[in-house]
Amino acid sequence: MLLSPAFAQRSNFRIYDQSFGLNSGEVQSLAQDDQGFLWLGTSRGLVRFDGREFLSWAPHRLDELVRDMAYGPHDELLLRTENGGVLRRVGDDLLPLKGPDAAGWSAVTSLDFDGQGRLWLSRRNEVWWRDRQQSWHRFSNTAFGGQSPLRLHVRGDCVDVFTDQGLWCLHTPDVARELLHAPGLWLSAGGSEGRPLWVSSHLNNGLWMIDSAGVHDVGRPLGRAMDMLERGHTVWLALDRLLLAIEPDGRLRQIGVHEGLPSGGPLLEDREHSLWLGTFVGLLQFPEPDTWQWGEEEGLPSMHSYDLAEADGQLWVATWLGLARFSTPQIPRRFIPTSQGAYGRICVDAQRDIWVSDGHHLLAWRGNQLREMYTYPSRDVVNLGQCATGTDGTLWFATDQGLLRLNQGARQPQPVTLLPSGQAPDVVWIAADGAVQVADTSATCRLHLDSDSSAHREACVPNPGEEFNSATVVTANAAWLAASNGLYAYDGKSVLLLPGSEAISGVLENLTKAPSGGWWAAGVGALLRVMPCDACAAKWEVQESLGIWHGLPGNSSIEALELANGDLWIAGNRGVWRVPRAVRNGSLPVPRIVPVRARIDGQEQPADGAVELAPSAHRLDLEFAALSFRDRSLLRFRSRLLGQGGWSVPTRLPVLQFAALEPGDYQAEMSASLDGQHWSETPADIRFRVLPPWYRTYWARALFVLAALALVILIYQMRVTALLRVERERTRIAMDLHDELGSGLGSIGMLASLAARAAVETEERRRLAGQIATVAELLGGGLRSLVWTLRSGRAGIAELGQQLADHARRLFPGEHPSLQVRLPIEPSATTLKPEVRRHVLLLALEALHNIARHADAAHVELELLELDDGGLQLTIEDDGYGFDPDADVSGTGLESMRRRAAAIGARLDIVSTPGFGSRIRLDYVRRAHPTA
Repeated sequence: MLLSPAFAQRSNFRIYDQSFGLNSGEVQSLAQDDQGFLWLGTSRGLVRFDGREFLSWAPHRLDELVRDMAYGPHDELLLRTENGGVLRRVGDDLLPLKGPDAAGWSAVTSLDFDGQGRLWLSRRNEVWWRDRQQSWHRFSNTAFGGQSPLRLHVRGDCVDVFTDQGLWCLHTPDVARELLHAPGLWLSAGGSEGRPLWVSSHLNNGLWMIDSAGVHDVGRPLGRAMDMLERGHTVWLALDRLLLAIEPDGRLRQIGVHEGLPSGGPLLEDREHSLWLGTFVGLLQFPEPDTWQWGEEEGLPSMHSYDLAEADGQLWVATWLGLARFSTPQIPRRFIPTSQGAYGRICVDAQRDIWVSDGHHLLAWRGNQLREMYTYPSRDVVNLGQCATGTDGTLWFATDQGLLRLNQGARQPQPVTLLPSGQAPDVVWIAADGAVQVADTSATCRLHLDSDSSAHREACVPNPGEEFNSATVVTANAAWLAASNGLYAYDGKSVLLLPGSEAISGVLENLTKAPSGGWWAAGVGALLRVMPCDACAAKWEVQESLGIWHGLPGNSSIEALELANGDLWIAGNRGVWRVPRAVRNGSLPVPRIVPVRARIDGQEQPADGAVELAPSAHRLDLEFAALSFRDRSLLRFRSRLLGQGGWSVPTRLPVLQFAALEPGDYQAEMSASLDGQHWSETPADIRFRVLPPWYRTYWARALFVLAALALVILIYQMRVTALLRVERERTRIAMDLHDELGSGLGSIGMLASLAARAAVETEERRRLAGQIATVAELLGGGLRSLVWTLRSGRAGIAELGQQLADHARRLFPGEHPSLQVRLPIEPSATTLKPEVRRHVLLLALEALHNIARHADAAHVELELLELDDGGLQLTIEDDGYGFDPDADVSGTGLESMRRRAAAIGARLDIVSTPGFGSRIRLDYVRRAHPTA
């Protein structure tokens, strides 16, 4: 068998790269473990993929290129690094694999497990194998005829050893047989169940097929061979710039850069039979690579196709720019463009000829070409709608200009006048009893034929106002009609939307008979095979639903046509697709689900052990992974707490969140399904415990008894303490009153005694009386401020600043000295404790009074700032006489100010020099704790 020339072909794939969380774009090796996790060897180490998240594995151990991986019995994952070392995954870590001398391996070129669980590796022109008892054995090089082994690969019951001169097969650890003598061989695949063995060289264009007839040199496109595997009966070969599919019939299909492939790389077929390809820029997944696409590069006039028909051994496709066809049953490399311009559906008459519209004429396929058979009377572009063939062979055409009729044996159709007159029918079909039926947006009617050119509408049933796109007879008494909003049923008495039509996503365009049973309901975003069902509540059921799982991208179907061999052809806005019968026949498996993560208040916890929540914990997040990759849009999840009710309503996310749980032991379970009916046989579970708060533990209850006995003593002590606190507070208030009022009352007394002297002149007595009034006013303001500080209500820096400003303005009401006050522009709502307010206020009043009495200042500044932490900064500055802060001077109140600052844990700085004024600065930090 020789390969036919390679032709380009597209298959739907998705790419996962660094935008999805992959740690590196370059993927050099792939593996899948028994649980179903995918493992990626990248240029930055080892990565695990669960379908939702890429997790870098032990990055502290490995941050270099992983060249190769092998997965074997007992969940043993081995990886070969860039320098030839071999690491083994152990728990969450990576450790060197020990060799026969108990040292780690080096200079390893390849490794693989065989079907009996033995590990094989090649190293420095040597072949080693490890038996199931973990003992190492070296394979004799003499078995390869003096050739040097370079690398190996396990293929079925054969270990393929690639030497510098050819390919050898080890059927047992003792016997080797040469399969192909040629230098530069690198990859092999196939050879099982009587199928050919394929062998590729590493470079150039070498490709060989070995079968019962011998060795055949078939060749391949140029490129560096990266990996090779057999999937089903197709052999896939990844080159550095192409992905080749070698079909059983010898056809060579290639996917390259023009089809969107970034590069070649390692290949993997997962347990759901998706094909994975590692590339230089990320990870590619082909959900179903046997589903192919044809587009404009393959002969379609337009990528936007909308109708299909099979007639006389030809498959026809209608696109918006014309028709294309190919001969069945062969699978085409290219379509044959047939005409430019196509308006509406493709009709097939009783002789299996096709009819189409070019907008102004009705054309028929005659003599291997399309011929004009009828000219529309309208100058407008006319679309051809649904057609129907009567029991007598008459072909009926529904157009947007009216109804046409083609009698069997006639060459040209003729218009049919419908009475009473009305709008042109959307669809036409033949009822089970042979009657012609039509439907438009207003009514569905039977036709009574008056003549070949005239018919009356009768037995009309009102329609819901929808425009119908297709109609078909499904039972002897019912027909289905496809509309944009779903599926309608007509029983001769009514036209009703079938229950459950909302489950059909997208616009329903066409209904076509399916040889496998039922009808294909296709449209923009919908592709279902449906059947009537009298026992179903909706009176219809879905037998088959095609999508990503079958290799189709979204929004790819408008019309579906199933051939007799079971292949399904699909026309849509992404070209034409073929879904092989073997792809359709596969059933959806039940996905496996595993726990992957537990978080307590955002902190990661081991999900495979018992999780404990402290009483202070607020939230528990549990995450599971359904290890199904082919079409994750199908996944649904349900959960439950074991022993606390049934399963939840299915959701799309495998995540559980818990908060405010009662103390106790819990077991959360999660189950997954792809079809909503068959759920995981063994649900995944995570066990966790919510610990009780200390006061609900047994030892705490014992302490409560002892605490009750000590309660009386405690109450007594608290009573004594409260009395002492009250006494201290009274003493403090008395001291504050003394500090604030004492000197002022003394001044009033002194001034009053002077004013009472007989020798004092009247003018002097008035002046003394004014001074007495001023001092009294200041004392009243100070007393009000002191009372304000003792209030227990909410007050903050804003209110404190206002008190200081009011008092300062009373002390310095005139222009000499001048007063400047700076307060916070937008103070926050932060409150101050009463003792803080009192000490700060009285300290400031003491400073201001000292300035008024002793400084003889020309300018006084008062500034109050709010700090970021809710504290404050108070600054009082004057340009008066000044003083020596360190001098032992009585009566200045400096010691009082220092005590008040210390009482609230604030810092007090007093800066003054005789003759140069003074500056007092208080810094109160909110986190400081009062010391007294």
